[in-house]
Amino acid sequence: MEFLIAVGSKISDYAVEAVGRQLGYLRHYKTHRDNLNTQIQHLEGVKIQLQHSIDERNDEEIEVVVQNWLTRVTRIVEEAKDLVEHEDHAKCMSFGNFILFPMARYRLSKKAKTMADDAAREIQLANTFRKISHRLPPQGVIDYIRGYVTFQSRISTCNEIMEAFRNPNVKIIGVSGMGGVGKTMLAKQVSRQAMEEKLFNKVIMTTVSQTQDLKKIQQEIAEQLGLKLEEESINVRAERLRRRIVREKNFLLILDDVWEKLELHEVGISLGNDQNDCKILLTSRSQDVTCNDKGADKNFLIGYLYDEEAKHLFNKIVGDSVKNTDIQPLATEIVRECGGLPLAIVTVANALKNKSHPTWENALRELRGSVPTNIKGMQEKVYSSIRLSYNFLQSEEAKSLLLAFSLFPEDFNIEMQLLLRFGMGLGLFQGMTTLEEARNKVLTLVEILKTSCLLLDGDFMYTSRLHDVVHDFVTFTASRERQMYRFRNFGEQGDNEEVKGATAISLLNIYNHSQIPEKLECPQLKLFLVLNQFDLNYPDLQISNQFFEEMKELRVLDLSFVHLKQLPPSFCCLQNLQSLLLSNCELGDMALIGELQTLKILQICQSDIEELPKQIGQLTRLQLLDLSYCSKLEVIERGVISSLINLEELYMAKSFTKWDTDRGDCARRNASLIELKNLSRLTSLYLHIPDINILPKKLFSEKLKCYKILIGGGPTEWYSMFDGMSSSRVLGLELNISRLSDDRGLQTLLKGSEVLNLYGVRGVSAGGIYGLDKEGFPQLKNLIIVNNDEMQYVINSRKQNHPCSVFLSLEQLYLEKLMYLEKIFHGKISTNSFGKLRDVRVKGCDRLKNLFPFSIAKELTVIQVINCKMMKEIVTYGREDDPHINAAEEIAKIEFPQLHYLTVESSPELIQFFHSELVTCFTGQMNQELLDVNCHIPLFNKMVAFPRLNFLSLSMLNSEKLWPDQPPETFNMKNLTTLQVYGCNSLKYLLSFDMARSLVQLEHLMVSDCSVMEEVLATKDTREIHPCSAFVSLKSLVLKDLENLERICHGKLTAVCFQKLRALEVRNCERLKNVFSLSEAEARFLLQLEYIKVTECNMMEEIFVIEDDNQNINNEVADKIEFPQLRSLNVQYLPKFIQVLTQVKMNATHQRREEQSVAIPHLNEKVKFPKLKTLTVKGMSGQNTIWNCKYEGLVEDAEEDAGMLRRLEVLRLRELPQLMRLWEEDHHPGRAFQNLKDLKVHSCNRLKNLVPPSISFQNLIFLSVSKCHGMEHLLTSSTAKSLTRLRRIHISNCERMIQIMADFKGGDDQITESDEIVLDRLEILELYGLPSLTIFSSGNYILRFPNLKWFALSRCPQMQSFCKGDISTPKLEKLILESFFEDEDEDEDEEDEDDENFTEWAYNADWNILNDENCKDLEMQQLIEGDINVTIRQISGSS
Repeated sequence: MEFLIAVGSKISDYAVEAVGRQLGYLRHYKTHRDNLNTQIQHLEGVKIQLQHSIDERNDEEIEVVVQNWLTRVTRIVEEAKDLVEHEDHAKCMSFGNFILFPMARYRLSKKAKTMADDAAREIQLANTFRKISHRLPPQGVIDYIRGYVTFQSRISTCNEIMEAFRNPNVKIIGVSGMGGVGKTMLAKQVSRQAMEEKLFNKVIMTTVSQTQDLKKIQQEIAEQLGLKLEEESINVRAERLRRRIVREKNFLLILDDVWEKLELHEVGISLGNDQNDCKILLTSRSQDVTCNDKGADKNFLIGYLYDEEAKHLFNKIVGDSVKNTDIQPLATEIVRECGGLPLAIVTVANALKNKSHPTWENALRELRGSVPTNIKGMQEKVYSSIRLSYNFLQSEEAKSLLLAFSLFPEDFNIEMQLLLRFGMGLGLFQGMTTLEEARNKVLTLVEILKTSCLLLDGDFMYTSRLHDVVHDFVTFTASRERQMYRFRNFGEQGDNEEVKGATAISLLNIYNHSQIPEKLECPQLKLFLVLNQFDLNYPDLQISNQFFEEMKELRVLDLSFVHLKQLPPSFCCLQNLQSLLLSNCELGDMALIGELQTLKILQICQSDIEELPKQIGQLTRLQLLDLSYCSKLEVIERGVISSLINLEELYMAKSFTKWDTDRGDCARRNASLIELKNLSRLTSLYLHIPDINILPKKLFSEKLKCYKILIGGGPTEWYSMFDGMSSSRVLGLELNISRLSDDRGLQTLLKGSEVLNLYGVRGVSAGGIYGLDKEGFPQLKNLIIVNNDEMQYVINSRKQNHPCSVFLSLEQLYLEKLMYLEKIFHGKISTNSFGKLRDVRVKGCDRLKNLFPFSIAKELTVIQVINCKMMKEIVTYGREDDPHINAAEEIAKIEFPQLHYLTVESSPELIQFFHSELVTCFTGQMNQELLDVNCHIPLFNKMVAFPRLNFLSLSMLNSEKLWPDQPPETFNMKNLTTLQVYGCNSLKYLLSFDMARSLVQLEHLMVSDCSVMEEVLATKDTREIHPCSAFVSLKSLVLKDLENLERICHGKLTAVCFQKLRALEVRNCERLKNVFSLSEAEARFLLQLEYIKVTECNMMEEIFVIEDDNQNINNEVADKIEFPQLRSLNVQYLPKFIQVLTQVKMNATHQRREEQSVAIPHLNEKVKFPKLKTLTVKGMSGQNTIWNCKYEGLVEDAEEDAGMLRRLEVLRLRELPQLMRLWEEDHHPGRAFQNLKDLKVHSCNRLKNLVPPSISFQNLIFLSVSKCHGMEHLLTSSTAKSLTRLRRIHISNCERMIQIMADFKGGDDQITESDEIVLDRLEILELYGLPSLTIFSSGNYILRFPNLKWFALSRCPQMQSFCKGDISTPKLEKLILESFFEDEDEDEDEEDEDDENFTEWAYNADWNILNDENCKDLEMQQLIEGDINVTIRQISGSS
């Protein structure tokens, strides 16, 4: 009861309290309302004050808590205003606006109290804000370049960098390259692409530069991260930056222009947190920085632009200027001088934009002269960039070596040996006493220059060269700072006083002694070089006796192609000479060479010297003697070689071989091999010993570190196999193996050799060559065995108790004409034997049935098998000789992961590339292909995979199928780029659609001489005609001598098939009616074709047929057909040919219903070739014209590409018996032929003249017409006036030709200035075999040929004079009365003439052989009174 009383008391208390509180809202209504007004006013004041603070932080982001506060406050203020309005409205509803109803008064009071409390809390909260905003990291700080040009040469690099971005294991990526090559732009481009693909949340970029400023680097990174660094201490700043970076998620940091090692931890860069997935991309001119100092996970070297890319970039900048035909050749040469360096191209292009022709010519001259001082930006941008790299070289020796390259012409490949011999002579290598030390120094310096991107690899092994722009800089710097000069002759020497102070001089291509002074006064000269690059005979190139008198400081003398019948007496003045290099010199008396007591290096190479001067024996300081390629050298006196006690290197490759035996016969005077024992310091030796019997035992010691020694009299081709060898220890033997057993010196050479060539060796035991070195040739890298009819195995270890280790270092194996070879190895070998073998080539080994087991073959990169008659398989699997393979695990897929080159030729017994006898055991079923007698076994079965194979050539095999028709997923040839198939006469088709679909990277396909092949692509069921994708990457397709080929494929193709095809060639495919029959969608690849050649196809009617299922062909459709990229079109001997392309309608059963074609001409206005440069039509009968040309005259922009002749440069017309005209008389010429450079017309008997008078040839260089028996005149005088660039005219064997230049003016004899015809570039004129020719020009014109030098006139019996008017030929001195070139009527190989540059090349080749020396035996007639007319009259009268 008490409990209930207590509970009731509490309830009562709560009720009273609640009632009181509710009554309080009524009683204190006014107080609550006034308090609300006060709090709201206060709150609005705080809000305004806070807003002012926010407005002052215009670049900062407001804290979220502040933004939320402002949102709430705005809502409270608005609600308070609404409350006041609600109160006024409530009063209106009460007693006369004076008294509120109690209930309304209660509600308003309660809400005012709540809102006032909320406002008070917000005011109090505002006072707690310590920070109202924070700085945002800068967005978009990288200045992405607008209009960035994507170059084909950079695409693969960009893609690989993007892959590196995606790879979580790659943290640091390095990009290196020469200054100005475009590293920074590439870095910006890939970063932008990465951001677009959302690979990173942020990209930060900073430039490190040559002088590292850690504070600046830290500041730039921090600002982009929104971090403010105010500390001065680098370590403190680094720690703060490190903590900030660790928190950053997924960003890319670009460190641009890094010159030397940058300690990332000192900057504060840390990538230790795998969770943030951040990466670094750094660019540098030095590969050492990216590869070594920074330890980048991936490194990319940026090269130079391809020629077409460079041209495109240049043309894009200069704009319309390059469209000027006079400027175009200058532009080509200027771009070439820029050497593909983007910075140079952009700089020069901007400087020449909208400039005049003389400015362009001057720019080219300056670029060629290596001092482009008047090209805006070259010094400030291009050369200054290279100078930074040059100045940064810490080695003065490296700088000196680089400047030595200035003495050589551009693109010259300089051998390491030459640098060594120059450097030793000049004393560049201080402290180096031996040649080996100096050679290592040279290699080190070259590596420094290459990693600094100042030096490039040469085109040949062990050579280097300079980029053209770097060469210009080096030439400029060497001449200014080191007084090193390069001249073409001494007429260029300029200020003679300046030359007197020269330290180095090189003369290039000096042809006679008039280009060399009698005496050269250069007292400071240390190096003198005469470099003639061409193997020509210059009998006048001699040096005077006094020439060297004022060169007492000379240390290096290098002469090439100089006649020294006797060393000049002034040679005695060269008492400081260290290096004397004589190459291709005609040498006579060299007795004075003994006076050069300081000489250390003597090179006499490729000389006709027959006897080595005995005075060379006096040169006791000589360290190197090079007598290479002195094939006539037969006499070296005894004691000469043995006197050279300091000799370290002796080179006699393809030189002296007349070694005497050391038998005390005083009558014999030649050196003997025993003298080599006296050369205790000898470390390098190249020589040939033709007879093993004259070889002293123990001649060779372990001191020989570098050698190329051939013992035996093998054929010439045997020696040539060694020319390209890169190894330093090469041994070739042609002897009986037994001779090796008792000669420790030979054994030493054998065991140390890196290359071993055994030619026709005899006495090979049953163990093969294993007995020659029981250690298994551990150092051998290249083994060549040729011409042996004894060897059954190369290695036979069958009698060994344990597996033997052989060829642990072998990389290349070449076997040829081993007639009894059955296996390469026989018996057990260790698992590491052949472990480094990568290249195997076997030729003419008739009994060899396979190469290697899979365990060895799987690592091969190159396999070549040629003419092995019993070869049944290339690789075996799971046999007793392959103990290292677990067949049960591997049989489902046999992969050759490294193989990239495979050639198999003339192996008629070959069944499969790979075959396993364990297929049945481990697959659980029989191979159905082997069980089905009607199923052809493919050469490559389903189990093999070649993921890296890119070149495959199969020739003269009997396989009926090359691949499985339906390859499984494990079958892999996805990287094959080149496929060649020749002479496989059992193939009815090349491959199936399914197989072709898997060859996604195939670019080049050539099929030839497969006599039964009917189609290239075959479908399994011809009833199933579904669109198939194949050859999606193919660029060139060549089909030759396929006599049964009827079609490329049976079935439909998708639009992506052949989408990249650029070149198409078809020859001698007699049953082929067209090359492609396509739908309009399939024909898209025509847009990319650049080269078409179709010849000798007797059934060919058209090259392309476009089928239209929609039956909507009309003239408008035909107008859309265009070959926009085609540059060369060549059609020959197609007797049924109608035209290049035909459109047809197809009915419901896919049969032709109607054709849209024009029988004549082959080419018409419905097919357009706007970029065609070369056109060849040969052996085509039945047509009287070549094309319909009515659109050629249109010049409006809308029809700019309507015609096909506007860009044509080369036109070849041969054996066209019905051809009557090249151009319709009534058609306006417009732009036709405006770029034609080369025109040849041959055997077109109905052709009466070339073109009507309205046609001009302003760019024609070469004009040849022969065997056109219907032609009475060549061209009109109006056309002749346009031939301002013509350099050669050849007219021959035209029976009805009366005159060359016809006059159609109507007999007006008045001579005016307009009647003057000037061919100011004509240099060669040939007229012969023209029985009706009476005159060159019948018009009364003044003819001027100011540069005509060669005029051949022969077999023109009716010709009485050259012209009616006056003629001027100031450079012509003689008439040649016979042809000085081979008869141009003869059929010629035109393969190379499709090249648009062939015309210039061919003309220059002809011009180079036209000189007095070569023409001295021709019948000539001196001009009488210097007049052609008088001379011809005299000749015709006398005849």
